[in-house]
Amino acid sequence: MYSIPFFWLGWILVGVFSYELGLFPSGSMMPAFTSSFGWAGAVTNLLWHMTLPVLSLALVGWAGPMLIMRTTMQDVVDADYVDFARAQGYDEPTVMTRFGARNALIPVVTQGIIGIAFMIDGSVIVETVFSWPGIGQLLVNAIFAKDLPTALAAFYTLGVLIVVLRLITDVVYTMIDPRIEFGGEA
Repeated sequence: MYSIPFFWLGWILVGVFSYELGLFPSGSMMPAFTSSFGWAGAVTNLLWHMTLPVLSLALVGWAGPMLIMRTTMQDVVDADYVDFARAQGYDEPTVMTRFGARNALIPVVTQGIIGIAFMIDGSVIVETVFSWPGIGQLLVNAIFAKDLPTALAAFYTLGVLIVVLRLITDVVYTMIDPRIEFGGEA
């Protein structure tokens, strides 16, 4: 799943689940007549229309962190501190979660934030594939219309979002690993 582009998976999901099986809508955010659904019906309908776009982003975007977690857990399982935790009498799930997974999370968090950044970038194309109104479709329409201020504003918004995610990553590092501190001397 890590190698499949977002839009390609979106087209596959639309082809299989919308056109072949008829289970999900192929595009748009809501059907044409939504006033008769009521509040709960509108939310249910929105979630129904969101299933395929979210699935196409999530399947590709989180494959990388899962691969990294598997690899780092294989490295951590052989570490001395994990053997020491077993020798202290902790049961295996506690050893794996408290000592193993916590120390394996730093590369996973990094890859997870990179995956979110890729999902944000991929949402530009996925919104176009599924005909969803959003910043991605706004950006594509602005580029085709040669509307430079709108395109720059959309790029700026996406850039600020990714920078904020990187800041959140640094904060999460300090929560995962107490050895990492802010503002230490170089």
